[in-house]
Amino acid sequence: MITLYDFNALNENDRAEVVWTGNYLAQREEDGHIVQLYSLPAFYAEVFYDVVNNEISRIRGFRKLHLLTPYIQL
Repeated sequence: MITLYDFNALNENDRAEVVWTGNYLAQREEDGHIVQLYSLPAFYAEVFYDVVNNEISRIRGFRKLHLLTPYIQL
């Protein structure tokens, strides 16, 4: 099992490979990006897709639960 520390030390391509093994949970929009949320055994990961440039611009891993707030619809 990969840790968040190990995940964050990977390059973007390797992070993407790890994310695709996780479970897709949700999607949201933010500043021209489609952001997809994945659950992995030890953390969550977000993939930021830049719609205008048709590319993944960032992949970040996190454990802080308050970062899930944008996915909760009230």
